[in-house]
Amino acid sequence: MPLRLLSTNLAELQVEIPVARLSRTFQDAIQVLPWLGLSYIWIDSLCIIQDSAQDWAKESAMMADIYSNSHCNIAAAHAADGTYGCFIERDAGLVAPLKLDLNWGSVPGVYYAVPPGIWDKEVMETPLNSRAWVCQERYLAPRNLIFGKTQLLWECHDCSACETFPGGLPPGVSKMLKSLDPHVSGAAFRRRWSHPEAPELDVFGLWDEIVEQYSKGQLTFPGDKLVALSGLASRIQKNVQSDYLAGLWRKHLPDQLLWLVESRVPAERLALYTAPSWSWASVHNVIIKECWVADAEDREMLLEIQEAKTQLVHEANPFGQVKAGYIRARGYLARAGVHLQQQKPHSHISDLVIEDCNVGKTWADSYKREEDAVAHHGLYYLPIDNKKRLLRIEGLVLREKSIGSGEFVRFGKFTIAEGAIKSFQALCREHSTGSRQDGTSEDTKDWGPKLEFTIV
Repeated sequence: MPLRLLSTNLAELQVEIPVARLSRTFQDAIQVLPWLGLSYIWIDSLCIIQDSAQDWAKESAMMADIYSNSHCNIAAAHAADGTYGCFIERDAGLVAPLKLDLNWGSVPGVYYAVPPGIWDKEVMETPLNSRAWVCQERYLAPRNLIFGKTQLLWECHDCSACETFPGGLPPGVSKMLKSLDPHVSGAAFRRRWSHPEAPELDVFGLWDEIVEQYSKGQLTFPGDKLVALSGLASRIQKNVQSDYLAGLWRKHLPDQLLWLVESRVPAERLALYTAPSWSWASVHNVIIKECWVADAEDREMLLEIQEAKTQLVHEANPFGQVKAGYIRARGYLARAGVHLQQQKPHSHISDLVIEDCNVGKTWADSYKREEDAVAHHGLYYLPIDNKKRLLRIEGLVLREKSIGSGEFVRFGKFTIAEGAIKSFQALCREHSTGSRQDGTSEDTKDWGPKLEFTIV
């Protein structure tokens, strides 16, 4: 175990920190400082008392200020742990730009040969970026100096570069800029999902991008799920101007409930309580957001949020750990007449079947522990959004916490194709009224009367 700041050695390290007792990576980073003209360095394990929950809670709430006010973040991306260091032995000639003079083809001229996926291989798909904590450090720092497997790389709000392309990665190779400006990164994320231009929604596109990247990382302590993102959440709130609810925002909350887990990796809900079931932070897996917050003219909202609250572990950090949370809402529910048919064993994707017809799909948040629920069909279906552009209904699959309680936990997400919406509406009417006949009042037309319930 490398030297760490503890309550037992605080006085000693306030006098001197013996560099020889630090990990190789920290020693190399200290060597880099004078080359950058810097005199001070922040190292979490030496600046936060590691065995003090009180100091950790206080300092973790300040991460946005610490990293965003830094000069530069030094990242040993290739290193699996602190013993690897920043520097590597390599042949510098292998990273020199490979210039080609092509005198054939439809557009002859001078070209550069570019290694495919250079940014992903050197930065994103590295041991360092497999750590969830690194996500906010990377976004918040104004500049990142990255020590990769073969070369140095650079990232700031204006440029992504490397030794092969020191003037900036060429078109088609460069990635989305590491910017917290919603009208830059957020707008680009919305364009990626073919959403129409809507500047007021750009911040939600930015948050979706952050959550998707963050959820790919691993945490040593599952309880850090929200804390390790708290610095970014505090920064994003300045643009959202809305209450923060365990990884989601009160503004446009119904749309944000429609996250789903990535299908290629086994999904499971965290055993340790980290967030309400309706929050992506309750699940251990890669979260796909797909920029769900849509334009008002693009959808019909079917769920009415009456109240949404979370209970914090530490009141001093409104973006940190929570110990409870709920959503009180009014909406439509269907149960009888709908069942799931798993596409293949041990998969969290199932076909949604109404009257023996395959009408849509469901994605379970955790198929390891909830296969019995799928088998017994004891599930409810809550439509949230009629997405007109996508020609489908999207909603949540719920399970009642206890019979007759009116409290539900999230099981997963579902979609229903446009052609089956009438059949689904009839099932919602039947659940609320006991009859599939059309209602007569405006409130009961097509869907039936809205019901009140709580999701925890």
